[in-house]
Amino acid sequence: MMPTYFLGMAGGFLSRRSSTLKGIRVLAVDDDPDTLYLLEFLLSDYGAEVVTVTSAGEALKKLLQSKPDILIIDIAMPEKDGYWLIREIRNLKSDKGETPAIALTASGFETESAQAIKAGFEILLHKPFDLTDLVMTVAQLVK
Repeated sequence: MMPTYFLGMAGGFLSRRSSTLKGIRVLAVDDDPDTLYLLEFLLSDYGAEVVTVTSAGEALKKLLQSKPDILIIDIAMPEKDGYWLIREIRNLKSDKGETPAIALTASGFETESAQAIKAGFEILLHKPFDLTDLVMTVAQLVK
C-alpha cells in the first residue's frame, strides 16, 4: 500500500498505465526501501524498466555493468552520498558519465538545488515528489 501522500498526485494529463516512459531504463538509488519500492512501482506503471539499489557503491557497479537511460539518486545516503556518486559518475571516461540524473531530497534548504546542479545533476526534486513532475522530468531528460 502506498503512503497516502503519494496517492492522488498523478493529476494533470498523465493517466495510470500510460506508456509515457515505455522502454526507458531507470537506475534508482536510495537507502530507503520504501522510496525505492514507490519509484519502481510508479515508474514501471508508466512503462519504465526500473532497477533499484540501496547504496552509491552498488549504483556505480550497476552503472558499469549496463547503461541506464536515466539516474534517480537520493542526496542523503549514509557512507557515500548522492553528491559523491554523481561526481564519480561524471568522471567516468565512457558515455555512462553523461547519463542524465535527477537528485531527490527530503531537505528543505533552498541552496540545495544550486548545489545539486553544480555537482552534476540536471534537476533536484523534493520528497514527497509529485508523480506527474517526476514522470515528465524523466521523459524530458531522456529525449
